[in-house]
Amino acid sequence: MYLADGGYAKVGDIEVMHEKGITSYIPVPQPRNKDIDPHEPKAKDGPGTAAWRERMATNESKGEYKVRAATIETVNADLKTWRGLGPLVVRGSNKVLSVALWAAVTYNVLRLLAAANAA
Repeated sequence: MYLADGGYAKVGDIEVMHEKGITSYIPVPQPRNKDIDPHEPKAKDGPGTAAWRERMATNESKGEYKVRAATIETVNADLKTWRGLGPLVVRGSNKVLSVALWAAVTYNVLRLLAAANAA
């Protein structure tokens, strides 16, 4: 399963995920023309994109996507607000990766401690 923000709905990526057996839950972009149903497969769509469009029209898929807000978005907000994972003051991919990994480890340890204290 792959949950992503609507800005990451790239047809090529959706096709690759489909070929690898990964089910993607990404909102379908709204077309400029309001008369066009965004969930209706288009003639140029591959099998993965057509399946994605149809899947995202169902209430079940919309429910799966809502899980993202309750899980992933809270982590993003915590890391950005409390762990300094906004604009980074380091340069270079190795340093950025190190900062991101330390932030993730810190978040996970704090969640583990909170769960242990709640039990």
